[in-house]
Amino acid sequence: MRYSELALGALALAVITLPASYAAGADGLADLLQGAQEGESPSPNGENSRKLTVPPAEVRRASSEKIRGLFAEDLAKASSPPAKASFAKQLLQHAAETNDPTDRYILIDAARRLAVDAGDVDLAMDCVGSLARSYAVDRQDLDHATLKALAAKPVPGQLDKLADRLMQAATVAASNSDYDSAEEFFQLAANTLRRGNDRDRQKQATERLAAVRAKRKLLTRVAGLEEKLAADPGNAELCDELGRALCFELDEWEKGLAILAKCSDAQLSRLAQMECSPNAVPLALAEGWASLSSTARGQTAGAAAARARMHYATVLRDAKGLDRLAIEKKLKELASKASEGRRGGKSRDPRLILDLDASIISSLSDASKKKPAAGAAVAEWRDRDGLGSSADAMPNSPMPIFVRHAESGDAGLMFKGAERLSLGGTAPPKGAMIIKLMATSVANQRVIYGPGPALRSDGSVWFQANVDGGGEKLERTPTDTYKPNVPIVIGLTWPTPFFITTSSAQSSAATASVDRWTPPAPWTLGGSPGVVFEPFSGIVFRIQVFDTALTPQELSALCRAVAAE
Repeated sequence: MRYSELALGALALAVITLPASYAAGADGLADLLQGAQEGESPSPNGENSRKLTVPPAEVRRASSEKIRGLFAEDLAKASSPPAKASFAKQLLQHAAETNDPTDRYILIDAARRLAVDAGDVDLAMDCVGSLARSYAVDRQDLDHATLKALAAKPVPGQLDKLADRLMQAATVAASNSDYDSAEEFFQLAANTLRRGNDRDRQKQATERLAAVRAKRKLLTRVAGLEEKLAADPGNAELCDELGRALCFELDEWEKGLAILAKCSDAQLSRLAQMECSPNAVPLALAEGWASLSSTARGQTAGAAAARARMHYATVLRDAKGLDRLAIEKKLKELASKASEGRRGGKSRDPRLILDLDASIISSLSDASKKKPAAGAAVAEWRDRDGLGSSADAMPNSPMPIFVRHAESGDAGLMFKGAERLSLGGTAPPKGAMIIKLMATSVANQRVIYGPGPALRSDGSVWFQANVDGGGEKLERTPTDTYKPNVPIVIGLTWPTPFFITTSSAQSSAATASVDRWTPPAPWTLGGSPGVVFEPFSGIVFRIQVFDTALTPQELSALCRAVAAE
C-alpha cells in the first residue's frame, strides 16, 4: 500500500451506483447525467449531518437537463481517454465555481464517471473525495463502485495506481470485518497486477487474499464453537478448542484466557487461571508459559513462548545482576519459538532489537496494565514478540491515546504535542530504523528524540553531536510527495545515513554524511523531553529498530513490506 493515497477522515454514509460503461457523445452525456439523477438521497446522520444532503431526484433531473444542453457538444468531442480526462477536469472547475449545490453535485459526479471512462484512477478518486467532502453520500460504497468500474476496463499506464487503490480498499474492508469486499478487492488487485506483469506484488495480493479467506474460516469456526459452548458451558474439550483459537490464533487473550481456565488441558488451564488472578506474579507466569513451550508443538509452542517472553520482559525491568543475565538468556532461548507464533507465521528478523506494532493490541497496556480500549491512554507499548525492549510512560508526561486510522483501519498511538514515551533502549552505533507514522504537520516536529539519530516528522534526521560542545547536523530526505495527515513509512540507516521515504508510487531516497557520532543513548518517542520544543502531533503505527546498518536495497524492501501490511 502506498500511503500517499490515504487521507484521514470519517467515512460518509449513503448510496450512489455507478454503471460499468457508457457511450460517448450527446447520448454519453445523457448517461452520465442520468446516473447522477438516479443516486439515492439518504437522510444524514452522524458525520454526514454537517454535510449537504444529496439533492432530491426531481431537482437533480432539472439540473441534469440544463447541464446536458450546455455541455453536449464538448463531450461529443471528448472521444479519447486523454480528452475525457481533460473534460472531466473542466467539469470539476465549473463545479468549483458554481454556488448551486445541485449543479455542483451533478457536475462532480459526471466528472467522476468521465474519469472512470478515461481510466484515470487519481482523477476518479479525487471526484469521489470531492463528493464525500460536501455531500452526505456513502463514501465506502462510492469508493467501491468507482474502483470496480475502473478495474472492469483498466488502462495500461494506470495499473500500478489502480492496484494500490484496490489493495487499500481491501485492507480497509478487512479491518472493518467486511470480508466479502476484502476478498473481492484483493482478487481484483491480484488480477490487475497480473495484467501489469508485477509478479512480486501479485503474489503479495494473493497472499493477502488467502489470509482473508483463512480469517473468515477461523471466525466461522470460532462462532460455531461459541454457539456449542453456550449450549454446553461445562464442556472442557470445547473450552480447550475455543480458548486456543481465541488466544493463539486471534490474539484475543483476555477473552480466551477466561475460557482456557476451564479447559481439559491441566497445564494450560492452570496457567490461564494464574493469568486471570488479580494477584498474578509475572515471573511465575513467564516460567509457566516457558515450560509449556518446551513440551508443546507448533502454534501452541510458539504462542506459549511469545507469552513467556512478554512476562519475562516485565520482570526484566526491575531485575539486576545475575538475575537480569538469567532472564536475558531466557529471552534469547525463547526467541526462535516465539517467532513461530507471530502473525502470519513469519519468522522474526534476527537483526531486530525492537519491533513495536500497534496492530498487536495485546502488546499495549493502559495505566492499570490492561489492554486499552479505543480512546484510552497507553502507558506501555511492548515489543510484539515479547522482547525486553518497550516504550513506557514518562514521569510528568501525558500518555498517547490508542486510536485507529479512519480510512485504513490501522491501529496506532496518537500524540497531540505533550505526550511522551521512553523507548528505554539506546541507539546502536550502527543500526537502522523504520517507522510508519502520520503527522499533522511536516515541519518542526520530533518523532524520535535523543542522542544519535533523531527522526522528525518531515522525513529529516538530526544527528546529535555533543562532542566538544558541538551542536546538531540536519540531513533531510526528499519530501516532494510528503503531505501532512498522510500516513508514510520512513526508513533510515546509519552511521553513513541512507534514507527511504515510501509515500508515493516511487520511493525517494538520499544519502548524507555525518561529521561526528555520539555514543548510544536513550530515545524518546513523541519529541523532545521539553513540551514546547518541537512537540510531535500525529499517529505512530509501527517502529522497527535493527542492530546493524542496512543496505539501501534492504532498507527499501523492508519499508515496502511495512507499507504493505
